[in-house]
Amino acid sequence: MTLLNYEYPLVIISIVTWNNSDYIFNCIRAVQASNYSNFQIIVFDNNSHDDTVEIVKAFSSNIRII
Repeated sequence: MTLLNYEYPLVIISIVTWNNSDYIFNCIRAVQASNYSNFQIIVFDNNSHDDTVEIVKAFSSNIRII
């Protein structure tokens, strides 16, 4: 991931979630399927009690979860 690419600047995708294990996989996949390649995904989890965090952690390390 290039931070100083002026042709394709870094875009931060923020996803706020709480108990969305049914939807988070497809949400992240949709972002990853975009034609734009210089992005970082940050998932803000609000203390989910389902498998949301585990699903997010199963993706590559370029996704941060807070």
